[in-house]
Amino acid sequence: MAQHITLFTFPQGTKVPATPLNYDNFKGGRNRTEGAFRLIEVKGLTLSLPVLNIVEFPDIKFGHNAARKLKNLPMSRIKYTAISHVWNPSPEVELQMNAMIDTDLFGVEFDPPHDGTGLRLVNLSWIGLDQMANAAKMQGSNYIWLDLCCIDQPDRKDNETKFQISMMADIYRHANNVIVMVGGAGCVQHTDQVSPWMERAWTLQEAILNRKTFVCVLWPNSKRNVTYISKVPPVEWKFQPVIAARPAPRISPGDVCCLISLKDLIDMADVNFSQIKPLGCPEISVLDGMTLKAGSAPRLALRAAFLNSPLAIKYTGVWRSMFMRTSTKSIDVVYSIMGIFNLVIDPFKKNRDPSFMFNDLARKTGATPSIGSWGWLSIRVLSCIVDENRTPQTSTTPTPYKILQQGSMPMTYSYGDWPKAVHIKLIKCNVEGLMIPNPWSNSEPVLKYQVRIAFGYRVMTFTPIAFSFGWVAYAVSAVVAAVGDNKLLVRCPPEISLKVINLKNGYCRENKSWLLGRFIKDSNFWMPGDVMERLLRPRVRCDEENSHTKVISLGSSAIQKSTEPTVTLGRSDAALCIAVFKRIDGAVPGLPSRDWAWWSGLFVSLLQLGIAAIPWGLHSNWGIFLATAIGALLAYLSASLPQWRQEKWSAATREKDVAVTIGNGNKHVIVILGTQHGLDMEDLATGKAPDLLSTCIYTSILAVFWLVLLITCCGIKTDSWYLLAVGGLGMAQNLIVASVPRTPAAFGLPIELVSSGNEDQVIPEVFAEPKVMWTIMEFEQKHRGRGNALVKEFFPGKLLDWEEKWWNSDSTDERRELLEGARRKAWRKAHEAARMEGEKGEK
Repeated sequence: MAQHITLFTFPQGTKVPATPLNYDNFKGGRNRTEGAFRLIEVKGLTLSLPVLNIVEFPDIKFGHNAARKLKNLPMSRIKYTAISHVWNPSPEVELQMNAMIDTDLFGVEFDPPHDGTGLRLVNLSWIGLDQMANAAKMQGSNYIWLDLCCIDQPDRKDNETKFQISMMADIYRHANNVIVMVGGAGCVQHTDQVSPWMERAWTLQEAILNRKTFVCVLWPNSKRNVTYISKVPPVEWKFQPVIAARPAPRISPGDVCCLISLKDLIDMADVNFSQIKPLGCPEISVLDGMTLKAGSAPRLALRAAFLNSPLAIKYTGVWRSMFMRTSTKSIDVVYSIMGIFNLVIDPFKKNRDPSFMFNDLARKTGATPSIGSWGWLSIRVLSCIVDENRTPQTSTTPTPYKILQQGSMPMTYSYGDWPKAVHIKLIKCNVEGLMIPNPWSNSEPVLKYQVRIAFGYRVMTFTPIAFSFGWVAYAVSAVVAAVGDNKLLVRCPPEISLKVINLKNGYCRENKSWLLGRFIKDSNFWMPGDVMERLLRPRVRCDEENSHTKVISLGSSAIQKSTEPTVTLGRSDAALCIAVFKRIDGAVPGLPSRDWAWWSGLFVSLLQLGIAAIPWGLHSNWGIFLATAIGALLAYLSASLPQWRQEKWSAATREKDVAVTIGNGNKHVIVILGTQHGLDMEDLATGKAPDLLSTCIYTSILAVFWLVLLITCCGIKTDSWYLLAVGGLGMAQNLIVASVPRTPAAFGLPIELVSSGNEDQVIPEVFAEPKVMWTIMEFEQKHRGRGNALVKEFFPGKLLDWEEKWWNSDSTDERRELLEGARRKAWRKAHEAARMEGEKGEK
């Protein structure tokens, strides 16, 4: 069970309002672990005199496998509900809170934005907390997560907020469920009242990351089931009453606090309310803040973002919805969307300028396969003017605009360029939709300064490589490969034989990917020192191997001898080493890092041009320089064809745990844990690649130019030694780059060794034992259900009795006892054999 401690208890005031909530006012709050995950106990909030019990999980912290630990919380019987809300209450909730008595309210202190001084207060109510707690309890949760209370808001160093920002997406993604308080955390509101919830940036990820997302609203008690009868079959939406929840003061007795699926509420967008039974249900405008029938309403964009497939439409909805939202700080837009794509924009970066952060987001989304991103967006702008014939009904409704004329998009936006209507088209997937961002006057426009980065952020396949004489021969063979197989890597089979094992279903696949084969071939170069150390020196368990003494009977006497430390189980190193890796947070798969080998192409090319310029300067012979420049250009073009990227990183992106090994008899198994939007290594092993007609055209044209260059070079009669030096230098560079070992990041497969523990003691997840079965069992105990696939590969025959019993057992204690017993038995045999060998030597 996850370890947690109670930080402090904050009771409701009885006669006077409670003092503002501030962690510094409590001893436990002052001693809290910076950036740790915290929850509020539900049972304390449902008491007759409620108390706010804050519990902390100090081992769940950003950078310490927080996502995996949050995901495992429900298995530890710790189920929590994450609350989605806006800090500024809606008009109806503000009216309800004004009618509450003072003891039903309390404030939460937080730092003012934009480097202000002093502290500010945001008001909460015990009635709202009671409604959240009872709704969470009804959904099977015993804790709730509310940012106002679970984050130390007035943290002066700002580190607490940065840690929590980095964890925010995982907190909502792995919650038991999410409950939306559309009008704010003060209390629930009616469905026919406006709410700012749809306009705020942070609520986008809160709405779509968890599949069990409910909206807590007020609904007529007699109309719990609403049927839309014009659909075939009829669509029915169910409102679940939260009976135990306390009502706000001005609530009609006929209205009750209810839960409804957020997706169901969004699906009411185009409903004809004359077709609803029972009649008279209020319009669902709470999610729009505008009008129900608005074709560009944020709800329609969010409805597309809820889709699981096709991904093209889902991500188009995400981008459209983001462009229609605002935040107090413009960089919060970046933080609020990065978790949807499982990307990390480091909040600890010194450069937190909004333009830089937006550029970072655009670069990473544009470089990530299968994410509809700014790199694939075509945006055109429609100039607008204020329509003076229409007037807003209230001050909270945006000023209406009408289209004036279509224009081209400027390269930059300034604050005064609003309003604009933006047409977004997802070029790669041919999905498009029209949206009109509302010019909210109280916050910065999302597109301020940022639309310019919508261009030029596709993954660049530019590969610098030096010009050499071998390029002509290669160009001709490339045409044959492209025309015959429509592939460039068809003549480059994997350099070593590999097996890729799906750890979930045990399916084993032979590797056909050259990239994956080279990645494993170079593993001795990039493998972390912790792995090599454990392989050569497996862990010694003193309680099983070296601490016990043996009583050795010689005739009728008994002589006690201590265990010899040099005794081994037939070998001094490990029989098998399993190293567990994961994708580096924030790194983009399929985007190789630029190491010295990459930069050597540029350096050698410049050196070649310098050598070729010598005869031009000495003898006015510019022919060699021209031939070298054209050769370098053709080499760059040949190495940068789009087909190269398609063939090397054509895998799908899905969360899948795999093991890569040469097979039975090899000492190494590399386990790569799957992450969202990480490359599917099993799919990568198939070596599949799309057929691009452009590859045949490009290679044919390049082959013609190479042949023309060859004929031209043959005609150079003077200073040919310089041309020979240029070609020889290029050949040397080509040979070195082709043979030098590279890091995983240089292959576009950025991974790092998984570690566990705390800041004081970090333990890498490397499993190495003198016996193969022991190693797999140790791995299975850490990653339950993932070791069976390895047993099938390394032990295809019948298992020993104790091994069968171990794998069939679900008890952790029984498994530990069986494994420890097997180790002790094996070491007793080893010591006995060593003793007998020693006696034989003495004779």
